Amino acid sequence: DGNTPSLPPLRSTYRDYIAAEQNALTTPAHTTYWLDLLTDRPDTRLPRHTTALPDGLTGLFSAGEVHRNDAERRHGELITPLPVGLGDGLDRFARRCEVPLKSVLLAAHLRVMSLATGSRDVVTGLSSNGRLEETDGTEVRGLFLNTLPFRLELPDGSWRDLARAVFEAEQDLLPHRRYPMSAIQRELGGEPLFETGFVYNHFRQIDVLAGGADTDGDGASATGGGRTHFPLLVAVSQEPGHRGLSLEMEYDSGELLPVQVALMRDSYVRVLESMVSEPDTAFGEVVLLGETERELVDSWAGDGEELPVGAIHELVIRRALETPDAVAVVCDDNTLTYAELVTRAALIAALLIKHGVGPEVCVGVCVERSLDTVITTLAVLMAHGVYVPLDTA
Repeated sequence: DGNTPSLPPLRSTYRDYIAAEQNALTTPAHTTYWLDLLTDRPDTRLPRHTTALPDGLTGLFSAGEVHRNDAERRHGELITPLPVGLGDGLDRFARRCEVPLKSVLLAAHLRVMSLATGSRDVVTGLSSNGRLEETDGTEVRGLFLNTLPFRLELPDGSWRDLARAVFEAEQDLLPHRRYPMSAIQRELGGEPLFETGFVYNHFRQIDVLAGGADTDGDGASATGGGRTHFPLLVAVSQEPGHRGLSLEMEYDSGELLPVQVALMRDSYVRVLESMVSEPDTAFGEVVLLGETERELVDSWAGDGEELPVGAIHELVIRRALETPDAVAVVCDDNTLTYAELVTRAALIAALLIKHGVGPEVCVGVCVERSLDTVITTLAVLMAHGVYVPLDTA
């Protein structure tokens, strides 16, 4: 209107945020939190598939999706618009769980990563906002993002239980979120801490600035992910001018095949649909593999091998009587014949029985992986006890 706006200076500045990061580096409680969380972290690297694709696992991109793969730059991107009804259902699910939508989407990501890695204990990167909680903090311009390791051992229970567990784990993390990721990595030896990243984006301000108009009239997408060094970055975004959610998977096409990313995309969709349709179902019992994948696994399994019915230790003893000099166990350069294995195990079994071991009596065994592992396991079974392996760490 011809006037020059005059605004009072902000009471929060970007240098205050930098000071908060520097303070985190010198606060022992923050360092202790990250070391305790990650020192014994699991290996959750994604499997690498070969270029030989089984029949039926091709042509996995559907109409409405955007897939780009720049082989020279090793950069792939798969953008999948999710049905509006699914997004609305996830909103309702989040409200019933009394958690933010972000916690629900992060829970879905962790479940898919657990499926992909075969581990219930999952570590992924989580994009976190470190803005200061102070007057004018939301008005400061600058980069406040910090990618942090997010670790959760998936609990037993329903989708609701999983969403609540994710929310509570992030609550525990929030006070420590300004500790720089580079410092965490240095403290733990410099090796990569995870291979996947997750980010949830809601572009509220763009909608406000546009006055609610469709800001995407040319069909382009304001994606929430950017080029990273992770083999896989998953972003779920609420895009400006559009209802519904967008699932965006940005990947290193030198590490992951497009078909592998498409199969994980299918798993995400199945997880989100199950959350909406069966919120109280035990999430570990929900089948996430597609029909083609299940048929492929069945074909690998074959018909199986017919084995005689009997306890394991009885079968070993029978084999020792039939072929006493046959090699039973090999560990590094050491071997045991069936006769030697049963003889040594019998001596330990007699000692266990003398000390009261019998049916339903648990026997803890703490030995390094060796011939002794097999001998003691067999001895416990011969004494009719219950073998309980103990961690040697």
